[in-house]
Amino acid sequence: MAAFGLTDEKVADFKTFCNVLKTMPQLLWTPQLEFFRETLEAIGCTLPEKPKEAPKAEEKAAPAPEPVPVPEPEPEPEEDEEPLVKPEFPKEAGKDDECVDKEDVGAFYKEVAAKAEPTDDERDEAMSLRGEAMGLMSEGQFEDAVAKLSEALTKNPNMAPIWAARAKCYLKWKKNACAIKDATKAVEINPNQALALRVRGQAYRKLGEWAEAADDLNKANQIDFDPDQADLLKLVQGKAKLIKQWKLDCQHVEEEEKLRERKKKQKQYQRMRDQEKAEEEAARKKEAADMGGMPGGMPDMGG
Repeated sequence: MAAFGLTDEKVADFKTFCNVLKTMPQLLWTPQLEFFRETLEAIGCTLPEKPKEAPKAEEKAAPAPEPVPVPEPEPEPEEDEEPLVKPEFPKEAGKDDECVDKEDVGAFYKEVAAKAEPTDDERDEAMSLRGEAMGLMSEGQFEDAVAKLSEALTKNPNMAPIWAARAKCYLKWKKNACAIKDATKAVEINPNQALALRVRGQAYRKLGEWAEAADDLNKANQIDFDPDQADLLKLVQGKAKLIKQWKLDCQHVEEEEKLRERKKKQKQYQRMRDQEKAEEEAARKKEAADMGGMPGGMPDMGG
């Protein structure tokens, strides 16, 4: 027998298995023992009658082991987090009574075409026209002053003081968007043009654009300090600071929302993985129970 790998231990297991079959012959019809049935038939043995399948209504009374229920994973207790509330825009940083709506730039702004390097005569003419415009502006004739300065710019469009002068004229004419456009042109030519920076800052203030106003007025004061601008600078800097803090608070809330959402998805994924593991474990237990209908389970019949 040893030549076939049947040790005394395996023979003893086979005897146990045969004794089980004597008391439970229906086990012979389990799918795992198909090879054994074929062997018995081949040597002329008569097999016991195949047991009838129990009706579906009587499944509860069947001796087959019941499926192992898959326990639902215990939900993790949610952290006691305070609800996130986005901060409201600070009322103190809103527009005040001096703020106005932006005008239609196209209706008032006079474009100036680019020009090659002006001659000395053209430079002199431009400065003369600028002087005439200053006189008109002092008389409150802002539209005529703008026209005169526009003529000066056609003579010499590369002179920052003329652009700054026209920006100031637009500001006094209450055409703030036009003033910002001319002041920006002057600063592009000369970044240290204090008048242009101051005019642009005042125009931004009229439009309620506090951060831009604070930046320009502060730069203008660093270049050419004007104590008369102290109160205005304090006003726009205070409002700009409130807006900056509000934006930071909003950003913090948005980041916290994203962080909480990531944590929520991670927990959902972990619960899904725990459920899958529980189902796999239940399936293994059921398979073991299906194979364990005889003492000691299925005997080792290996060669």
